[in-house]
Amino acid sequence: MDDLRSRIKALEGQIFVSLVENSSDLIGIASLDGDLLYLNPAGRNLLGLGDAPLAEGIRVQDFVPEKFLVRLQYQIQCLVRTGSWAGETRAMHARTGAPIPLETHAFLIRDPDTMEPIAMGGICQDISERKRVEKALRLSEDKFTNAFRISPDSVNINRLRDGMFIDINEGFTRLMGYDSRDVAGKTSEELNIWARAEDREELVRRLEKDGVALNVEAKFRRKDGRIGTGLMSARVIQMEGEPFILSITRDITERVRLEEKLRQAQKMEAVGRLAGGIAHDFNNLLTVILGYCDVLLSRMKPEDRGANEVREIRKAGETAASLTGQLLAFGRKQVLVLQPTALNDLVRQMENMLRRIIGETVTLTTRLDPALWTVRADGNQLQQVVMNLAINARDAMTGGGTLEIRTWNARVGEDAPARPQDCPPGPYAVLAVRDTGHGMDEATVREIFEPFFTTREPGQGSGLGLSTVHGIVRQSGGFVEVETQPGRGTTFKVFLPGVEIPAETAPAAEAVEEVRGGDETILLVEDADVVRSYTAEILRMGGYTALEASSGEEALRIAKERGRPVDLLVTDLVMPGLNGKELAVRLGASQPGLKALFVSGYPEDAVGKKRLIESGSPFLGKPFKPNDLLRKIREILDS
Repeated sequence: MDDLRSRIKALEGQIFVSLVENSSDLIGIASLDGDLLYLNPAGRNLLGLGDAPLAEGIRVQDFVPEKFLVRLQYQIQCLVRTGSWAGETRAMHARTGAPIPLETHAFLIRDPDTMEPIAMGGICQDISERKRVEKALRLSEDKFTNAFRISPDSVNINRLRDGMFIDINEGFTRLMGYDSRDVAGKTSEELNIWARAEDREELVRRLEKDGVALNVEAKFRRKDGRIGTGLMSARVIQMEGEPFILSITRDITERVRLEEKLRQAQKMEAVGRLAGGIAHDFNNLLTVILGYCDVLLSRMKPEDRGANEVREIRKAGETAASLTGQLLAFGRKQVLVLQPTALNDLVRQMENMLRRIIGETVTLTTRLDPALWTVRADGNQLQQVVMNLAINARDAMTGGGTLEIRTWNARVGEDAPARPQDCPPGPYAVLAVRDTGHGMDEATVREIFEPFFTTREPGQGSGLGLSTVHGIVRQSGGFVEVETQPGRGTTFKVFLPGVEIPAETAPAAEAVEEVRGGDETILLVEDADVVRSYTAEILRMGGYTALEASSGEEALRIAKERGRPVDLLVTDLVMPGLNGKELAVRLGASQPGLKALFVSGYPEDAVGKKRLIESGSPFLGKPFKPNDLLRKIREILDS
């Protein structure tokens, strides 16, 4: 017996080689990097490699299905950390790609002198038959696995203590842009997936406390750098004695964007109503202030004492009127005279003025499409749009640069991201103002159309420029799109509904005739006492007979008591009780053919603002100059 043991001992190496070579289990050796160094015949047969020796460059990962690569990386890390590892793995046939379940026992091979790990070995048993037998018993697990794989939502498993990825589904790849190879062995922090670190900290805190976290809103960063919003639900699960996070994320980026747009629209509407109301009251006061300044100046010589002071008062009033106009534009309450307008001609007419405004350090260039479509807009208001955009661009180029104004035709589709719901798809003429300035970040872009928002130093601007642009364009039926990046300039694109015919050159302005008065009788209706008194005085200065009424009801009574027709009704459009439009209808019933002039700081939609202007009804906006009023009255009476 001792002699047999000695002989066996002498042949120990050959015996072990024979056992490995004849084993029915897969036995292999690989480098710590995964290069396959040895595979016994059973292993080569199982993996479909045949009898040929192993070729160089073959790696363990080549035989692992892609969806299990993340898990393999984790298993290797466990092996390196503990020296051995046992569990279930997956391989696939080299030629057919068929998956093979394996019961695996892995171990480190160490240098006998230094005991440093130099390779890793593994013994793997094919458990396909056992898995088929167990399939019925694992129905619930299969349901979970299928749900994990085919879920349209993003599903991933991460180690709780450091966030390292263990597994992901296709929904994760679609949402985040990462595949299994990208996340293998990486943590969520290493991939910079959390756009806000506090989101992950809050999630982990809730999981450590309750084991579950439901409907947590978090910002994530995709592989391409884009930021999105997800609604996450997560639970702590145990795998191989260690806690992991199973999380499901639904992409709600678009929903959040639409909710933000709705909140913004509601906020803009509320502030717009406030701005419009304030501007209406201011226009009443400014009408009186500017009007009496004109009256005083008409009675004074330029060298008279006090004339200069009156002119300064008027200048301050005009500045206030301009600010009021911006408030009305922001609130979309100003009156727009919509008529066919050639954008190219408008830009050409403004070029010299724009060059003076932007200064010598900024170069102005234009690229105007000669076939640009006509737009229906208010030319004066569009000039304010171009002016404000040019000034904004100039201020963004403190060291000089290039300002380009460009026009072209565009067809806006249903899926255009910047198109508001109330702007129908179709033809639009586009006016773009591009600068080479410092650009803006996302936070600034979200607020640029807010009233009184500005990045300038205190006292350097009212913060109404871009909100005015937004208000005018939206009231004209169009919308504004912004393209910008920090350090790469900004482009504002103004989309205005176009008529698919080339715009014609605007006709030259007619010569202004001398203002004449008259001796007709005018029924003046104005609920603001100071405005009514001022307007009546202007009418009487023009030679007219003015009958004053403070309300629509009082005007009806005066007309009835008079017993004979008046020559003209001049009425405020917005009044308590009977408004101007209703008054004109009532008076017109008893006096057919009655002519009317409507006056207001702004007409409300409720009294038919658009119908009033588009029908050609005479309208005069506040504040107005005495000559403006008298000229308008003469035009109506002589028509």
